[in-house]
Amino acid sequence: MKKRRVILRIFPFNRITFPVLLRSWETRRIDSAFEVVISQQRPRPRPDDVILYSFMTPFLPLIAAEIQAINRPDIIIAAGGPHATGDQELTRRIGFDIIFIGEGEQNFIDFGRDLREGNIAKEFRIYQPPSRSVMSRYLPLSRYLKTIPPLELTRGCPRRCRFCATSRIPAAQRDYPSVIRYMDALRGKGVERINFITSGNLSRQAVVSVIEAARARAFAFIEFGIFPSEIRPERIEEKLLTYLRKRVSNRSLTIGAQSGASSRLKSLGRDHEPREVIRSVGLINQAGFRANVDFIIGTPGETPAEFNRTLDFIRCLKKKFRVTVQVHFFFPLPGTPLGFARPRFLDPSQRTILQQAGSDGLITGGWQKNEQQSAAYLEWLGRRHPDYHHRFG
Repeated sequence: MKKRRVILRIFPFNRITFPVLLRSWETRRIDSAFEVVISQQRPRPRPDDVILYSFMTPFLPLIAAEIQAINRPDIIIAAGGPHATGDQELTRRIGFDIIFIGEGEQNFIDFGRDLREGNIAKEFRIYQPPSRSVMSRYLPLSRYLKTIPPLELTRGCPRRCRFCATSRIPAAQRDYPSVIRYMDALRGKGVERINFITSGNLSRQAVVSVIEAARARAFAFIEFGIFPSEIRPERIEEKLLTYLRKRVSNRSLTIGAQSGASSRLKSLGRDHEPREVIRSVGLINQAGFRANVDFIIGTPGETPAEFNRTLDFIRCLKKKFRVTVQVHFFFPLPGTPLGFARPRFLDPSQRTILQQAGSDGLITGGWQKNEQQSAAYLEWLGRRHPDYHHRFG
């Protein structure tokens, strides 16, 4: 009997998502019931196909266009990821039949079982996350994909930054035996590099335990505190930095400053001051690291004075420390307190200032592309979903 096709639509922006989901199926042998297809191009569906997507809000117009092109009555299309979690209404509206909310592994198992048993029809359904995290049960390694994502040490965040979607997922920590299983699996594959993701709420002792376990397994490259993770300024401490400098391969650490204006930090719910950024960058340099410092401009309500204060603060950092400053532009993420807040788009003089700062080597980052994405998203909403667009202040 021919197996039903389950197509995973892979983009550069979601390639680290699917290994752990597939692993949850492999662990329960659910995958054996289907023909699992990895597609890096727009699928050409056959009758009875199931197509799975995972995406963030900036890519919604792209995803919506693809769904419109492939959707038909004899296939099922499912969505997970940050946008589906934060905005089930618009996800359904653009054509998805199935939505996974929040933590994905158990949702994906439940969905796979329903699909295998014939309990899935082309009708709208939402899969809710479990009451307790199951992240420790599954590793982000799949026989279907060569991608080896960083290991999530923590998931979710106890902080409540008003622009960030991470806190929508309850904070959880991977247990130590699961970390060891991951390391042993990588070494069994001959992998020499290991990296980690954490929202920054790990204790120093937990970090030390993980790094020492990696060293005991002779990884040639051990990375911590760099993309796709960062460290909050107030979590920086001298003892941890001294330890990391002797143990990890990366020679830079990434922290989120977000603004150089105290009033803007308070408005964003950051719970730290610019002086804590200065303190942390100084400690990072003293320990022998370069600091990668992230800022966000264009947040709702940002005043010209706050914008200028942030640029002055960046100049101060560049003058005093060894830093790389990465500037990003605000994007409204559904499900966050600022999910329906309109960005403060740059005026021509501000744009000229930032462009000159880039030419002078003061800043890097994707602020121009980010601003274009925010503008394109709002334009798309206004054109395709005007009632939704009207919710923005």
